[in-house]
Amino acid sequence: MIQKSIPILISAILILTFFQGCKKKTIETTTVASTNGLVLRDGPKVSSKKILVIPDKSSIDILSYSDNTSVIGGKTAPWAEVRYNGKEGWVFSGYLANFTSQEFEDMSKLGSFARSPFTRKIYEQTIGTEIKESIIKNIPGKKEVKSIDKENRHDPEITDRHHTITSENLTFTIYEAVKLKKEILEALVITGNTVPLKHNITIGMTSKELEGVFGKPLEKKADEFIYATSDAVNVTVIFSFKNDKLKKILVAYPVD
Repeated sequence: MIQKSIPILISAILILTFFQGCKKKTIETTTVASTNGLVLRDGPKVSSKKILVIPDKSSIDILSYSDNTSVIGGKTAPWAEVRYNGKEGWVFSGYLANFTSQEFEDMSKLGSFARSPFTRKIYEQTIGTEIKESIIKNIPGKKEVKSIDKENRHDPEITDRHHTITSENLTFTIYEAVKLKKEILEALVITGNTVPLKHNITIGMTSKELEGVFGKPLEKKADEFIYATSDAVNVTVIFSFKNDKLKKILVAYPVD
């Protein structure tokens, strides 16, 4: 009976050893650096299925990094394959304690573009009070303002407001934290040459001409060039093309 059990025992040991050998090795250990926690997904992209939320300051094991990068919350970073409490998946590495900003050529040009003379005239800052009124007062041409109430992103019991201000070829979106009496400029969309832009950037220019100004983008999609924030420039700019002609510019500002 004992002799019959030996082959079974050996087989079990070999199978266990095989699966242990297949278990991915940890290349480094770090912690989550996001007060809202970090979503663990089943793939290295935002659209991948959510598995769970890893709490802030939790320790995780990093198994690998993705070849692709994403821009989330003003950070450009690859995705990290991680193990947490026995579960494996992917997280955006921009919100890990070991994250280091990635830079691209001539960050100063992107910063000065985002703060072109016309934007400084329209609004002096992106966080504060009376930003909405300053934009309404200073943007050229006929303007339209739409406001809607939404629940606070951190506290569902608080109602905040979102404002959209449009004029010829310009659209501004503003988040108003009512309780805090604070306004945050979220984004500016430019679709025409109504106003002059820094570095001779114009709607209609080619992607090659754009790269001649800012260098290679941190992320390049089929019809989008993304130049993202770093420690030096706290802004993300997305240039959208159609038939290799620039059609739209989105300047996205960080929102807490």
